[in-house]
Amino acid sequence: MASGDRATVAICGGGLIGTSLALALRALGHPVRVCDADASVRAALRAVLDSGQADVTCGVVAVHDDWEDAVGGAHIVIAAVPPAAIPAVLVTAARHAAPH
Repeated sequence: MASGDRATVAICGGGLIGTSLALALRALGHPVRVCDADASVRAALRAVLDSGQADVTCGVVAVHDDWEDAVGGAHIVIAAVPPAAIPAVLVTAARHAAPH
């Protein structure tokens, strides 16, 4: 990552915590990718982002349908999921996130 570039952040979990983090990081200019195992949660996130209800001045939030796409090449991975799902998120992150 070049000096001055913003880290790409993948957030696994689109609930209250994951979405709040995504919007806060987006406001700071980070490209953010969000994924949730529940298709209805992903659809709701897309609807809010498309409506402009979550308008902030900079950055991008992209909603992904699978963990690998969301985590692929990310510099930071945040697990905002129930505790039982954390091991699976960490395994996916280890396989697909950007190298150090």
